[in-house]
Amino acid sequence: MPDTLHNLGGIDEAGLGPVLGPLVVGSVVLEGPAGEDPWKLLGNSTCKKPRRTGSKKLGGDRRIRVNDSKLVHTGPQGKAELERTALVFLSESLGKTPETLQELLAQSLNFDGLELERYPWYQDLDQVPLPRWADPLEVQFHRIRLRKDLEDHGGRLLHSGFQLILVGAFNRLIQKTNNKSLTLYYATEGVLIAALRAAREGKATRSLIVLDRQGGRAHYARLLARSFPKAKVQVLDEAGGRSLYSLGQGFDLLFAEKGDQLSFPTAAASCIAKYLRELLVERINAYFLASRPGLKPTAGYFQDGRRFLKDLGPLIQNIPSEILIRLR
Repeated sequence: MPDTLHNLGGIDEAGLGPVLGPLVVGSVVLEGPAGEDPWKLLGNSTCKKPRRTGSKKLGGDRRIRVNDSKLVHTGPQGKAELERTALVFLSESLGKTPETLQELLAQSLNFDGLELERYPWYQDLDQVPLPRWADPLEVQFHRIRLRKDLEDHGGRLLHSGFQLILVGAFNRLIQKTNNKSLTLYYATEGVLIAALRAAREGKATRSLIVLDRQGGRAHYARLLARSFPKAKVQVLDEAGGRSLYSLGQGFDLLFAEKGDQLSFPTAAASCIAKYLRELLVERINAYFLASRPGLKPTAGYFQDGRRFLKDLGPLIQNIPSEILIRLR
């Protein structure tokens, strides 16, 4: 008898390239009818590209956008769109919308309050209300709408989450690996384990987790064997920008170029990762702007991040560089 359900999961990162701010890895796992494309199945509540119709007051297409986070986070409403998408998935998993940034960060798969205390710009996070840019009633509306859409098609959200790799932890991984791609894999490992655990708790007997290609790496079998020593890792395909593996017991992993364009949950995970990074980079800017009004904010990427550090000048002389500046 053919499987009628399958689990489709996705994992993606935001912030591998910047010189400032954290690396964040997001994850989403759905259970739904086998062989169905979630972008089509969940068309009442989500969209890949919005229809520019309807009332301007309501923003046209009243669905959350699930796509590569760089495409969602565009235009004057980009931050609000990104936040709506990320918070809908995170809130549905949590059972409520986090009211503060502190409450949200406490849900990180690797939350460490003592580590956060080392960073002066990450203090008083309980004073940062959420949502930051979106209407809270809209977040609740879209959350209910997504849940109904899933239920109507025999699906459910099994898991959504994220892991923070703050600059200090990122630098320690770089020192250990001397390789950005390998650093990203180790940063992703805990997220992958959590996603597979969530998939195992579902009713489906087949699971596929889609991850974006990590720094151009094409071969993952040895790394997966290290991460899952009890699994029988098999290489199913390593060609054409795709690296597909079986872990046995119905679990497959696909590392693919532009995974967030290929897979709905990978796109949702991309939005979660980007949203968390935006929130934390905002805290960096707010901290230094408080001491130097008029300072031009930064997104932390290499060239502008270096400009930002230069503009800060003596403001950073007493801050340990290992918690502010990436080694690579």
